[in-house]
Amino acid sequence: MPEQVQTPPDELAALKTQMSGVGEQLSRVLQYIEDAPSLKGAGYFTVDGGTADRHIKSFGDWLLALVRGDDARLRSVYKSTKALATDTGVAGGYTVPTEFSAQLLQIAAGSSPVLARVRRIPVSAPVGEYPALDQYLTPVAGSGNSAQAGGTKASKREEGAAYTETEPQFEMIRYRITDAASGMVKVTKELRADSIAGIEAFLRNVIGVAVASKLEYYILRGSGTGEPLGILNAPALISLNPDSSGVFAYPDAVEMVSRFKSVGGAPAWVYHPGMINDIAQFEIGTGGAVLVNNLSAGMTMALLGHPLLASEHLPQPDHDGSVALVDLGAYVLFEKGGLYVEFSEHAAFAEGKDTWRFGMRCDSQPWMKSAITLADPQGSYTVSPFVRFLDD
Repeated sequence: MPEQVQTPPDELAALKTQMSGVGEQLSRVLQYIEDAPSLKGAGYFTVDGGTADRHIKSFGDWLLALVRGDDARLRSVYKSTKALATDTGVAGGYTVPTEFSAQLLQIAAGSSPVLARVRRIPVSAPVGEYPALDQYLTPVAGSGNSAQAGGTKASKREEGAAYTETEPQFEMIRYRITDAASGMVKVTKELRADSIAGIEAFLRNVIGVAVASKLEYYILRGSGTGEPLGILNAPALISLNPDSSGVFAYPDAVEMVSRFKSVGGAPAWVYHPGMINDIAQFEIGTGGAVLVNNLSAGMTMALLGHPLLASEHLPQPDHDGSVALVDLGAYVLFEKGGLYVEFSEHAAFAEGKDTWRFGMRCDSQPWMKSAITLADPQGSYTVSPFVRFLDD
């Protein structure tokens, strides 16, 4: 089992600071929407609320309905349902309408190319199982069979003879849905704004980006203990030492490719931004940098046929896992109910603040449970959709 990657305290503190700023900006925007005369008559939100103005539908109007505690509008116009059955009144959460939730998820995927490449599966139960082909058996060396077939074997059949019975083996992936990507912010009731441009775009972006950042962290570094399991802590992970200590060079990349196996169709290099110093200087022999042909045109953002994706959630250079070659299609994200948003003016009443909560109920993990043993005559060579560089 590979060593687990822990979350530095400074990263958690930075995320809390970021979410606090988001809450203050959101409060300013909503106050501006209600106060701006130009928006009142523009059909962006309803003045009367309730079941009136059914033709007026926008993400801003939906958020204002939350603030007003307008259950009638949320249910009849937007068909929103309670996200949690135990919540009641204005403190209860409502699922984001499908048309707005889809846009938020698109923004989340757009802000995280890592998230955009994983396999997403909607589920209805909080706990369940999902079948995956069992590719973890070791085939008989030199037999012509493959672990990648999940136990299915092809045999020679003589003319007129019976077929050899064979059947695939399946492994069940167990998931447990939690409120994995959520946040709560308190903002003062006195906050106001003179003018804000791009209101609806901003309202969508703040939630989408925050959720994307958290999910990307889980995909790459989740511990699997009380949270999703990330690639760098996956049992299927193969770790390779550098040819030269402290340097990621072309021979290291080639060796990683030799141990890599794409199984889900979304292979990519993921690296900490600081590793670009090594990657940009890749050379074969003494022929000079091979990824930069023209300094004015920028660097080719692909390496050995796979795209290069930067992630702030990977360890810094000179730390294990600063570069990884991964097939993100071998990672599954189970989603239940989509995004939800909650508002309460009572939770922090004594502090003179409003409280906003949002979240996404999900679980995620690699669907590959171990490395794959190839069927060569020696029978000991392993490959995996997850290969990391031990940059020590």
